[in-house]
Amino acid sequence: VAARAPPAPVRNLAATATDSAVLLTWSAPSTDNGSAITSIIVEQSLTGGVFTPAGGAIAADATRVQITGLENGQTYSFRVTARNAAGSSDPAIITETPRTTPSAPLRFVEITPH
Repeated sequence: VAARAPPAPVRNLAATATDSAVLLTWSAPSTDNGSAITSIIVEQSLTGGVFTPAGGAIAADATRVQITGLENGQTYSFRVTARNAAGSSDPAIITETPRTTPSAPLRFVEITPH
């Protein structure tokens, strides 16, 4: 039995920037439209550029992926697509800018002589 339609898009796509990386998280599509999700496709681009595969092989039930090797200060667009036997969902798209995160502040302890 062939799938009736591609799955719904992934939901709640969020991005968290870190040093030279972005963590993407999402929720599974609300419906697979009669055919199990077979893969999740994650792509990246410098905003306005061509999308290319990112994150390596991603399991069909995955809900997060860390994209590494990014350039701090550059804004990237990411799109996440669910796929089943009937095709691909509409992509969920988000932008984020990786950045160096400041280190934790030093803790000063006052020492008083006795």
